[in-house]
Amino acid sequence: MKDCVQAAGWKIMVQTPVDESTYGEGTVLEQYPPAGEDIADKDAEFTLKISTGNPPQ
Repeated sequence: MKDCVQAAGWKIMVQTPVDESTYGEGTVLEQYPPAGEDIADKDAEFTLKISTGNPPQ
């Protein structure tokens, strides 16, 4: 996901770490704009929630 965003020339503005151990470290759990939404703006900015791979505390 991150590589595709950067290859398109878009920006990842916020990466929020989330403790969860089901999917593993570095997995994108949520994103805004959501998956499947058309993005027309070449300067699109993404917000991501990324798994830490650690169990929730």
